[in-house]
Amino acid sequence: MRKTVLTLMGVLLSTAGAWAQSGQPGYSFLTSSQKPAAGPAVVRPTATSPPEPGAISAMPGYAPIQASPGMPYPGAMPGPMGPMGPMGGQMGMPMAGPMGGAPMNFDPYAGSGPGYPGGFGPGLPPDPVSTFGTERIWVSGSYLLGYLTRPHLAAPLVTTGSASDLHPGALGQPGTQVLFGDQQYQYGPLSGVQVDLGVNLNDRLYLEGSVMYFGPQHTTAFYGSDANGSPFIGRPVFNTLFGQDRSYLTSSPGLVSGTTSVESRLQLYSIEAHARYQVNLTPYLNMDLLLGYRYMRLDEDLNITDNLVPIAGSITFLGNSITAPNTVSDADHFSTTNRFNGVNMGTRFRWQSGFDWLAFTGYGKFAVGATQQTVDIQGTSATGGLVTNGGILALSSNIGTHERTVFGAIPEGGASFVLNLTRGVRFHAGYSATYWNNVVRAGDQIDHRINPALVPTDVNFGSGNPGANPAFTFRSRALWLNTLNFGLDFYY
Repeated sequence: MRKTVLTLMGVLLSTAGAWAQSGQPGYSFLTSSQKPAAGPAVVRPTATSPPEPGAISAMPGYAPIQASPGMPYPGAMPGPMGPMGPMGGQMGMPMAGPMGGAPMNFDPYAGSGPGYPGGFGPGLPPDPVSTFGTERIWVSGSYLLGYLTRPHLAAPLVTTGSASDLHPGALGQPGTQVLFGDQQYQYGPLSGVQVDLGVNLNDRLYLEGSVMYFGPQHTTAFYGSDANGSPFIGRPVFNTLFGQDRSYLTSSPGLVSGTTSVESRLQLYSIEAHARYQVNLTPYLNMDLLLGYRYMRLDEDLNITDNLVPIAGSITFLGNSITAPNTVSDADHFSTTNRFNGVNMGTRFRWQSGFDWLAFTGYGKFAVGATQQTVDIQGTSATGGLVTNGGILALSSNIGTHERTVFGAIPEGGASFVLNLTRGVRFHAGYSATYWNNVVRAGDQIDHRINPALVPTDVNFGSGNPGANPAFTFRSRALWLNTLNFGLDFYY
């Protein structure tokens, strides 16, 4: 009976020791510098080679086990069966701990199985060594699908109307319909790429760089009449001379035929460089502290172009009448650039799922600095070889390059999952959201209040009517970028 009890005790203690050291299935918390070499790491006493008296300690912090009368060597147990050495001497089962056998190893980095420090010998397979966080160098490439806050227009740019209205094409007239306004001024999803590079200095400190780039996105709209000038196409404005909504015609049946095109373009990219320090919270969860630099840039253009052909009568240009076959053209150009420079800081968490092939990550970053805003407005009108400044919405009162610097903040957060496909290659997919607190966009810089004395194609051009309209004022707003990303990591 006593032999049976001792046998059960040995089995239970040996199993508990193995469980305590093996960790969660699928994860051995080893850094690249702590992976064990091949072969036994600890020499264990066997039934044929018992330890010398007084030579074996129990767990750290316990006094060495000394021999005593009736106990030939540490761990021996008196009884009817005679002195017993380490349990393996009688039952073929080595037993860790103060009762004898090899000292228990509570190294948190120890695995189990042959060749691992503190392992428990044949019969228990070793946990697979995790590769997450132990890379020496890596490069990552991702495809980005981005959704950007849509731009806005204070007033429509192109209308159609009825010749029977008092002011055809003007806003508020019964027959006026908007052809290109706020609802038409928007972009579809943005396609981009992101490339990340990194190096592991000592399994705690890492250096990383990242480039995110969304290629130019275009929106184009084109409106034209037939050779007879039908339908009516107009450029709506608020005429400060008359104090009411009017329009400049692009085409009018029997008078003028013409076309109006609207084109917008957008481009966005970001550059980051930072150091991160890794803190291991548990064998399955670590936290990285980030500190570095961030640059982000948003460019946007908006162009409106008219081409007019007289049918009957003439078109006024700088107070002169232009008749067929001559043509008249005008163009308004609005361009904005936002450049952010700042300090980037944040935190990233990575949770190992318990399987070496799956992990989840989440991060939050906050960049603080300055945003340099530039608004460039240009306008021209031309006929034949004669070109002059001023279109319709871009005139001498607002033409020029305008710059200012404002406080900038860019917080960003995201989450993703990572699949370890094979040694050296991982797949990742996730979502991120980026906020930019203060940017200028092209559509916001348009002032549709027009002094006709400044418009080269207006019959009142040069009349001396006072009023610097359109006027320029910085108009800014916040920007959101929501991104889905899919990519591969290559590491060594």
